[in-house]
Amino acid sequence: MYLITETTKPDPAKPFNNVPTLTAKLFGLCRVNNIGPQQQQAIFANKVYSDAKTVIVRGHPKANKLAFYGEYDSAAQTGTIYDVTLRRTHANSTAFYAVNTKAGLVSG
Repeated sequence: MYLITETTKPDPAKPFNNVPTLTAKLFGLCRVNNIGPQQQQAIFANKVYSDAKTVIVRGHPKANKLAFYGEYDSAAQTGTIYDVTLRRTHANSTAFYAVNTKAGLVSG
């Protein structure tokens, strides 16, 4: 799993414009489960996405986006990126929901 942070840097062609840059850091193993439509409606206020997951990781990462190892190429910065929402920290782990940024809203 990659933890992705988004930073901005000045555009070389236009120094007063900032360009977003993604930085991917390989994090390690995690536990992932898909979320069904009924559970998504309860969690996301009657919204159902075509690709949403629950993720549990060891430690307390602070990234707002993530990508899974087989779905993302960190060198080319291409692939599926998930937004991290509803983060819940526990003693030695963190659980959160990950929603595919390219996934469509099925209903809601």
